[in-house]
Amino acid sequence: MASTRYVAVRQKTDVGDQSVTREKLAPEVAAAVDSATNADEVISIVQGALGVMPTVPGLFAHWKADAITGVTSGTRIASWADSVSAIAAAQADTAKQPAYIAGAINGKPALQFDTARGDALVANPVTPTSLAATVFVVCKRTPIGSGSRYVFGTNGSGTNPKNLYFGAGAAGMQAFLAGQTVDVETQAQIIGGVFQGETSELRVNGVGTATNIGTAAVTLNTAFTIGHRHAQTAGNGYGGLVAEVMFYDRVLTPEERGVVERYLSAKYGIPITRPTTLYIDSVAGNDANYGRTIDSPMKTLGTAMAVSKSRYLTDVAWKVNAPVDAPFREVVINDVTANSPVARTIRVSSITPGARWHHYASIKVTSGWTALGGGVYSHPMPTGLAALNVHCVVMDQRDVGGYPLAIRDKDLTAPTAPAAGKYGLADGTYYLHLPDGSDPNTHVIEIAQIQGSFVTHGAGSKLYLENGDLFGGYGRCVQSGISVQANSGGWIEATSCTASYASDSGFNTTGYSDGMRCIDCRAHHNGNDGFNHHGAAGVATLMELINCEGDWNDDEGFSPHDDTVYIVRGGRYHHNGSGGITAVAASIGALYAYNEQPVEIYRNRRLYGAGGDSGGLVLTDTAKLTVYDAYIHDNPGPGVSRSTGTTLTVAGTLRSGTDNGNGAADLVV
Repeated sequence: MASTRYVAVRQKTDVGDQSVTREKLAPEVAAAVDSATNADEVISIVQGALGVMPTVPGLFAHWKADAITGVTSGTRIASWADSVSAIAAAQADTAKQPAYIAGAINGKPALQFDTARGDALVANPVTPTSLAATVFVVCKRTPIGSGSRYVFGTNGSGTNPKNLYFGAGAAGMQAFLAGQTVDVETQAQIIGGVFQGETSELRVNGVGTATNIGTAAVTLNTAFTIGHRHAQTAGNGYGGLVAEVMFYDRVLTPEERGVVERYLSAKYGIPITRPTTLYIDSVAGNDANYGRTIDSPMKTLGTAMAVSKSRYLTDVAWKVNAPVDAPFREVVINDVTANSPVARTIRVSSITPGARWHHYASIKVTSGWTALGGGVYSHPMPTGLAALNVHCVVMDQRDVGGYPLAIRDKDLTAPTAPAAGKYGLADGTYYLHLPDGSDPNTHVIEIAQIQGSFVTHGAGSKLYLENGDLFGGYGRCVQSGISVQANSGGWIEATSCTASYASDSGFNTTGYSDGMRCIDCRAHHNGNDGFNHHGAAGVATLMELINCEGDWNDDEGFSPHDDTVYIVRGGRYHHNGSGGITAVAASIGALYAYNEQPVEIYRNRRLYGAGGDSGGLVLTDTAKLTVYDAYIHDNPGPGVSRSTGTTLTVAGTLRSGTDNGNGAADLVV
């Protein structure tokens, strides 16, 4: 079957018509081509399959086992010449020469290195011109229980990254163990190293797994070692196969790295950038399972996170089942510590396409309340809850609009006799006074726990959620149901998700996080904002809300802070304690229609302080906003309220003012 993507390959390479039709490609190569997103990807994939080298400047040395000729499988190799300028990686000691193995990695030859022998090939002298470099090694290592096994080393000075090695279950660069794909013990891999001091990067199968390690190089390399570190310390030698080594005398761009990795992937049949799938089932799962198949799911998200971290999975898909009557009930699903260099991507969706899954960061209490009189009831603190780490929610559909009644106010003055609508805690006992004084034994009570539902801290971490309903939580760092806090990068993307009854915000990004995108999501009854971003001052980060709803939150439906760049497309922001949308500091944004429906902001009023009703749309500080289509109506205060230092530009349609039911005219204060 001919297609334009194969024609593009013929035009840009010299491999001939007979080699690039789809029928003549291996099935896995054809599948990779079909999933490519642009012509350059197609070219590098087909080139790799056909053995055609990509044109990427800076290739200093290139050793490949399929260039070794005239030897039989099992022959010891004394010298391995590179294909660029015939640099010899050699070993005079016959007791340390690796063996040539035919068909070792997916039909391609490789050299077999033995740790016990201390096999190594050394190229010395070499004369690279740059202190920085990019290295790729195609290898398949022998499993080890402990220690370090170096597959490539240099003699560069200082503690700058200059070596690639393996620990038990992980890849490493210099003195740093980092991210690793699953099944490291059984699969061939493409290990990449960008040697550039503090901005170095370790790559595994096309995925960057660690960054910002080491110090700047001071002197140029003069020796390369394949199968060992430069010092050749006993026990540090690599055990396993090496099929190809590519050393570029500069830092390749991300696009160039992708070209080389796709070439090697297609040549050796090594999948790259493929997420590993773990199955988690709150009903049928067992945390003794590995979760690798739909028939052996884990039971909890916490175990899935622990496994994702212990296996160094940097791109993992969690397929989950957690119906509303059997939700995940876990305190927190926490990634790595805030200063970790691991960038982890987690994608959470239902095992059954389109089904919803549920997470309650809470403990259900349906009985056991003791009447103390005056509408106050007591209950022993449920197992697993600390005295300061709770707030209460009544789950019955009782209040206006059919929403559950949230009780977040803790009575500090009379904890054992809280006022109506409050709760108290004392000596391991929980005290509750419902607003109407009714018996909590006749209700379903959820005591929500302090930690958030999803919190991810790793620099550059990404969290993708689909069809999830997340309830409760109070994250200690970010105080939110769904959140990302990162020192560099970090992203939330949610589709058709809800975040409710968090003690702080429902959806939240902080720090240097890149921000969030929410599509058809709802954030309601949260203690602060529905959607919230506190970025780093001076750093432009993105928030995009598409057809979302922020309602019944104690503060705002949506609030961008600092230098956030935000885009709101349609959606509804209503019944919030403060503004429906409140833009703060130097944020810059725009309101657009979605499917011909405007951004709708209504029935929002201020509940705190003496400021009165602050407005449906509020701009403070130096915030800038362009309105293309917004309908602001029936707010008790003004439809639009903004400070004198803000900028409001109406580039389309803005309906507001008292003519649209707002309690006061739009104003500038």
